[in-house]
Amino acid sequence: MSAGRTRMPVLDGHVAMVVGGGRGIGAATAVFLGRLGASVVVAARTRSEVARVSELVTAEGGEALSCVVDVRDPESVAEMTGQALRRFDRLDHVVYCAGYLPEAALVWDVDPEELRTAFEVNVLGPALVARHVVPVMLDQREGNLVVVTSALPDWPIPAAGAYLASRAGENALVRTLAAEVRGSGVRVDVYTPPPTETGALRQFRAGLPGRRAPASALAAEDPGDVAQDVVRLCLPGWGRAAGRARPRTE
Repeated sequence: MSAGRTRMPVLDGHVAMVVGGGRGIGAATAVFLGRLGASVVVAARTRSEVARVSELVTAEGGEALSCVVDVRDPESVAEMTGQALRRFDRLDHVVYCAGYLPEAALVWDVDPEELRTAFEVNVLGPALVARHVVPVMLDQREGNLVVVTSALPDWPIPAAGAYLASRAGENALVRTLAAEVRGSGVRVDVYTPPPTETGALRQFRAGLPGRRAPASALAAEDPGDVAQDVVRLCLPGWGRAAGRARPRTE
């Protein structure tokens, strides 16, 4: 356990999976879930990042399983889920933090491959994860899926059309899924974090020199602070309001 940290066994006996857990918000979320006592499946595309975050989870008192996954590949997502179930036999919480930010380009200059990849990671990815984890949760009659997306589609930002279109599609997909499982004991939340100091945001800033962007894109929060808000959505009695975690009043 890390020096100065106190383990909080709020999620003892729970199994969490963080997809896109190798860096940024995903990594911070995985570590915080471990601190709360959960067994954590850390999944991302880069093996070295997955291994590093798994070590941090273990240091915080949680049990970790490392999985290398390509969220665009149905077989890879199926294997990730299979590994988790073979190890832990259940899934209580799944957090989808994977995302792709295409190179900045005006709509008529967008590289078709960049656009394709954005939709594969930001729309197909959460759909494939849901395909495998939601039936498990429905069989359990409990569980929750949190998809970390973006509020930026609310603004028409020049040179960010490919990213905004894919995130808008992701938001619609996940909100529809939430309606489909309502009343089943399974909860699905869309979480739109504030701008967070990650490599993706730095890339976003660098790609928009001299172009207009929301002022909020220039100020950013620490991934660890945002991760606490994400993890609250995994706790009993909490829900989402205006993109932020809030205690449930229902």
